[in-house]
Amino acid sequence: KHKEYVLSALGQALSGRSMKHLYYIVGLTGDNGKSTLLELCGEKFDIYVNRVDAGDIETGMSKSDRNKCLAELKGTRIAWVEEISKKKLDNRFLKEISGGKKVPYKVMYGTQDELIITFKLFMIGQQTPDLAGDAGSENRNRLIAFSSRFPKKQKEDDFKNKIFKQDIRFQDRILKEYGDEFVQIMLDYASKYYDELCEIPIEFQDKTDKLNEMSKDKVDTWFIENITKTLNEKDKLSAQEINQTLI
Repeated sequence: KHKEYVLSALGQALSGRSMKHLYYIVGLTGDNGKSTLLELCGEKFDIYVNRVDAGDIETGMSKSDRNKCLAELKGTRIAWVEEISKKKLDNRFLKEISGGKKVPYKVMYGTQDELIITFKLFMIGQQTPDLAGDAGSENRNRLIAFSSRFPKKQKEDDFKNKIFKQDIRFQDRILKEYGDEFVQIMLDYASKYYDELCEIPIEFQDKTDKLNEMSKDKVDTWFIENITKTLNEKDKLSAQEINQTLI
């Protein structure tokens, strides 16, 4: 089920139809193949796959750099970040690029263009992402947890502990010996996503629920620490003002 879901998510992304989902691929250690499939997609579908710098999805990005990022995502089907850091993610930006709507951005000399969202964003990391202040993202988030490991020094497969011998030529072999087959598999899974409506496995759903709960807890804590209820109309805050403060 895990394999079916991951492959169908990537296949659906290649179709160019945005499904308003954000994928967080998490593994607590290295050597577990988190980025392998995305790197293979980048090799075989290079005009549709775009690697994004981690800083582009974090808070504090300048407007000019953000505009450049949006311009580079035109026509992309799979956008991916190799290693999200412990820094806070820009929830507003993530919502914009996963909302299925057109996103306006400045080009130069006062001119403006629009980015039509045709891609899904996959974010890879070794820790749970910081989504503080994003309590309304439950329907967008999908957390995929990789539990298997492939250490370089592992000599035998240990199925009980999900530790396996690493094939250092795996990626090279796929590209050189099974490139066409890999492309066909991805196209088949794109169709399978729509035909069978592949559901998120319960293990991934549990992880996603915990991620969303962590986000809610941080929002609740922020309200308790920063908001005081009064009867003065002048103290009233709009939802936009609160959202800007959280972000």
